[in-house]
Amino acid sequence: MKQYIISGIALLALMLPSCSEDNLEIPQKGVVDYDSFYSDPKNAENAATFVYQTGSYAHWCGAGDQDWIWQGALYVLQEACADEIYWASGHAGDHTSGLYMNGYWPGYDENNVTQKVGYTALYNMNRGANLLLDNYSIDMVKDDENLNAIVNRSVAEAKVARAYAHFLLAICWGNPPLVDHQLSPSDRPSNTPHEEILAFCINELEEASQYLPSKSKLEDPNMTVRYTKEFALALKGKVQMFAGDYAGAKESLKAVINSGLYELVDGQDMHKIYHVAGDCSKEWLFQYNFIDSPGNINFFDGQYSYHFVKSTSWRGVAPPDEMVGGWGSIMPTGKFSEDLAGNAICQCL
Repeated sequence: MKQYIISGIALLALMLPSCSEDNLEIPQKGVVDYDSFYSDPKNAENAATFVYQTGSYAHWCGAGDQDWIWQGALYVLQEACADEIYWASGHAGDHTSGLYMNGYWPGYDENNVTQKVGYTALYNMNRGANLLLDNYSIDMVKDDENLNAIVNRSVAEAKVARAYAHFLLAICWGNPPLVDHQLSPSDRPSNTPHEEILAFCINELEEASQYLPSKSKLEDPNMTVRYTKEFALALKGKVQMFAGDYAGAKESLKAVINSGLYELVDGQDMHKIYHVAGDCSKEWLFQYNFIDSPGNINFFDGQYSYHFVKSTSWRGVAPPDEMVGGWGSIMPTGKFSEDLAGNAICQCL
């Protein structure tokens, strides 16, 4: 019996070195590999969903190395540096990444987490668009008209996202690298002239607008949470303004007005903007579709819109109906508050 055991061990020792390494390559279960997913035109709309996800994260959320950007780095960058707005908080050490933006306090430098997160988030948004655009193109489906229309719309949505990201990068950082494809580890993109980035955005938006549908009516929530022809034209008009093409901007923006699909909200509903009660109102050109659910695996996939709303609402003040209290991050100057209070249509506030 002992002899048999020793022989068995010896035989096993001889067999182990002869095992093929191929047997160690076990396919990961429950996932679709990159090539399989992006080679199928039927997945174009799913790929577009990821484009929206990266865009929503870029705008309303972000975490840094040393601090959390609860309200969204881009939101802080664009709103805190305003003539009539101070970025406020509960105390001097609360949400400091935003407080540093007031008057360029000490801490407003290349290490400021707001800037770092915002810059990175925009390129992540751009990466989501490039993933789609490197694999799908306009009119690539020849034998299925309906599928071709879906692919075309998805490509157009990605082009809008890519232009949107580059436009924000250009107006916030001047001449950042223009990245119109997925980068390889060896790529070393360099700064691109500001005017070249704006021209790129205008061309992207013009092409995208030709393949995007419009809203069906003033109140159309299902379309407000997706890029439409009018949103592309409105964004194009804004880029043209920054590029100094005022005649072109007038034409683009006039097309949005003439569509008859958008209006300013009534004065008595003004306080609902940026709250659930005002979601997808007739004034919104586009709004990210958030689901505030504790069931979401990623905390911020369910909560970042909540934090944005909190930052726009007053702290310690009983809010009007259909509003929520907040952190008081957006603090208008005294003069602006007095002017707003004197506006007849804003007496409801």
